[in-house]
Amino acid sequence: MVRTSARLQLSDGRSIARLGPEGTGLTAWQEAQLRGGSDVAIGACIEIPAPTWDRVEHLEDVRVELFVELVFVADAGEEEVFDSVRVTGTVDPSGEG
Repeated sequence: MVRTSARLQLSDGRSIARLGPEGTGLTAWQEAQLRGGSDVAIGACIEIPAPTWDRVEHLEDVRVELFVELVFVADAGEEEVFDSVRVTGTVDPSGEG
């Protein structure tokens, strides 16, 4: 599975919200490709609750820190994180920038 979480901040560093973690399952093909060492495109999504969206939709500068983990889950439910990445950037939810 791919587990995704995010942190939203104002441009001055004040926290707006923490989102997730949310898991996205892998298809059998994706998992086989990953286990074989191949690169695989995986789409993931984090839901932004309405109260959080209400706080950011008018802003032109929201800092986003996205954390994504590639997690294999054993039949017994144990999890092993195989890889992770942290990406940061700025978005304009208002669509005006």
